[in-house]
Amino acid sequence: MSKLTMPLRRVTSVALRYGLAVVSVAIALGLALLAQLQAVHNLEFPLFLMAIAATVWYVGAGPGVLAVVLSGLSFDYFFTQPLYTLYIEPSNRPYFVVFILFALMIGWFSSRRRRIEQELRQARDELETKVAARTQQASLLDLTHDTIFVRDMSDVITYWNRGAQELYGWTPEEAIGKRAHQLLQTVFPVPIAEIHAELLRTDRWEGELEKMKADGTRVVVSSRWSLVRDEQERPVAVLATNNDITERKRTEGAIRQLNAELAKRTPELEAMNKELEAFAYSISHDLRAPLRHMVGYTEPSFTALSRAKSSSRCTCLTRTSCRTWRENAWSWSAASTHQCRAVFGSTSNTRAVPRIPSPSARHERTRTMRSTEARLP
Repeated sequence: MSKLTMPLRRVTSVALRYGLAVVSVAIALGLALLAQLQAVHNLEFPLFLMAIAATVWYVGAGPGVLAVVLSGLSFDYFFTQPLYTLYIEPSNRPYFVVFILFALMIGWFSSRRRRIEQELRQARDELETKVAARTQQASLLDLTHDTIFVRDMSDVITYWNRGAQELYGWTPEEAIGKRAHQLLQTVFPVPIAEIHAELLRTDRWEGELEKMKADGTRVVVSSRWSLVRDEQERPVAVLATNNDITERKRTEGAIRQLNAELAKRTPELEAMNKELEAFAYSISHDLRAPLRHMVGYTEPSFTALSRAKSSSRCTCLTRTSCRTWRENAWSWSAASTHQCRAVFGSTSNTRAVPRIPSPSARHERTRTMRSTEARLP
C-alpha cells in the first residue's frame, strides 16, 4: 500500500505545481482582457511577467518554463496584431521578442533567487544544528572537573569552562576575548615557536607549564593541546586541557632532597657498619674458645663415669656434682649465645654468633646422660 501511495503523491505534487503555472497565466490573461475592455491598454505586459515570476518563485523552474510558453502564446494570440492568430506582423515582432526576453529574464532571476533562498535556508538549518551540537558539547565540557579552554590561532580565548574558572579564578566573561598567555602569564619549558611547530606538525602537544591564578599564586599544570582544523584542513583553534600537578611536583622535590641527603650519609653508614662487623667478629672470636671448652668438658667426665660402674670412687655425690656442673654450663652457654645474638644479630657477619647446639640436640644429650646415670650402681 505504501509503495503505491508514494508515486501517487509524487504525481499529485507535479500536477499541482504545473497546474499553478496554468492558473497564474490564466489569471493574468483574464485581468489583461478585463483591462482592455475598460480601455486600459498595455497592461498585459506586466501582468504576464508577474505570473511568470510568481510561478518560478513558488513552484520552481519547470512550471516557470511552462508559464513563459503559455504567456507568450496568450500575448501573441490576444494582444499582438493580427489578433486571434499566432501570426506576428513584422512590425510587432520586436515587441514580442522584448516580451519573451523579459519573461525569460524574470523567470531566471526568480529561479536564481529561489535557489539562493533555499541554500540560505539550508545553511541556516545546518548552522542551527551545529550551534545546538556545540552548545550541548559545551554543556558537557562544563560538567567535567578538568580545566578546558579553547583559543584561536591568535591566542585569543573563545571558550572557558567551569573547571578553568575553578582552577584559575577568572569567570568566562573575564577570560573570553583575552590572550591566554598574557592572562595566565605562562612559563614554557621550551621556546613557544618550537611548541607551535610541533603542534602544526602533529596536531597535538603535551608538557608541563607554569601559570598564574587570579589571586597571583603560581601553579604547575600538565597541559595537553589539540589542534582543530576546518573542512579545508586549515588550523582554526587549539583545545587546551590542563590538570593541576603542583602538589605532585612539591612531593617529587621533597623526595629528591631526601634522596640527596641519603646519598650523602651512605658512606658514613657503610663505614659504621664495617666497624660494627669488625667489633662483632672480635667478640665472637674471644667467646668461641671458652664456650667450646666449657661445653665439651663434660664429655670425658661422663665417659669416665660410664666406664667406672663398679668402682666405689663414683659415688652418688660425684654424679650429682657432675650433672649440676654440666647443666650450669649449658645454661650459661645458652645465655651467652642469646646475648650475643641480641647484640650482633642485625649485622651481616654470621660468624659473630658462636655455634651452640640446638635445644633438641641438648635434650638428646641430657637424656643420654640420664640413661647412663641410671645404669650406674
